Amino acid sequence: MSDISPLSGLPSAMQAKLRLLSLCFTPLGVVATLVAWWTTYRSPQQSMSGRLCLPIIALLLSLLWTLLALRRISERQLVALAITAPALFMTANAFELSYTGALYTMGDMANWPWSALMCILAFLVLGQRSAQVAAYSFIAAQTVIFLLGLRHFRPTPEILSAAVQYFAASLMCTACLSLYADLKQHFGLAQSLASTDTLTGLTNRRQMQQLLESAVESQQPFTILLLDIDHFKRVNDIHGHRTGDAVLQEVGARLRAYLSAHPTPARWGGEEFLLLLSTAHPDEIQALGERLMASIREHAFPSGLSLTISMGGAISQPGERPEDVIHRADKALYDAKQAGRDRFHFPPHTELQKAA
Repeated sequence: MSDISPLSGLPSAMQAKLRLLSLCFTPLGVVATLVAWWTTYRSPQQSMSGRLCLPIIALLLSLLWTLLALRRISERQLVALAITAPALFMTANAFELSYTGALYTMGDMANWPWSALMCILAFLVLGQRSAQVAAYSFIAAQTVIFLLGLRHFRPTPEILSAAVQYFAASLMCTACLSLYADLKQHFGLAQSLASTDTLTGLTNRRQMQQLLESAVESQQPFTILLLDIDHFKRVNDIHGHRTGDAVLQEVGARLRAYLSAHPTPARWGGEEFLLLLSTAHPDEIQALGERLMASIREHAFPSGLSLTISMGGAISQPGERPEDVIHRADKALYDAKQAGRDRFHFPPHTELQKAA
């Protein structure tokens, strides 16, 4: 069971949409809170928790909106704080209504419909485990408060029916959200296994081929880099395949570390890796190649091995298919190998040789 928030690591487009929704709906929450406070203030049966807490919640939402607009807090932090305060208020208000007996004659109709939303937002903001604890704790607190008051008050049939439906619906809502989170995690894991190389954790060849097709369809220039571990067969022959696998894993880790802005390194086959870059600027590509080669050259591999890589690159041209660009990059890689290895060949640009 994952405890990672669904809002973590969203693409920039979804982050922008979430920010827009947060900026639009938070003022609506302020208005709804102020209306609830006004009606509570004018009600013959005044709620002290409502009179005291609702203005504070409205002020808190206004402050959170301002901080979000100024980019001082994240959308996740806003939603987390925005649901914590109302949840505490709803619990305090239910306790007050239970203590006075109003809960059993009038119910808590102003707050009960919002409970399902509290559960949904908890699963949106928190990880699955934390969301379950928060949602079930909230429902349990509401249930205990209602049951404790039954020692002194008898609810009307209408209120009893509404309370039973409220608690049942809240439990079913939380259970369905938990099941949905489990299914999402299961299918996400299956998709990850289908698109990930099991040894290195990088994108596998099948998924990379789909990414290459998408890159061609975008009609934007891209760059393919092919890299190969020099003398890798010798590593397997002398140190064994277990050490060879460890070397491949280490290389994959170095690629992830140096390609944070380009999250598409893939294991292309054997000791060969393919990098798909959205940039087509020669200087940026050469600088990246230098960093990667230096990173591998200076890294301490298992069994005290010192290894190097050879690289070949090619920038896509209009009308080319993925295999055309790969063929040119493979030819450049072959030339780098023939020139002595530990080189980056990127025609028609100058070959980068091993640093002195």
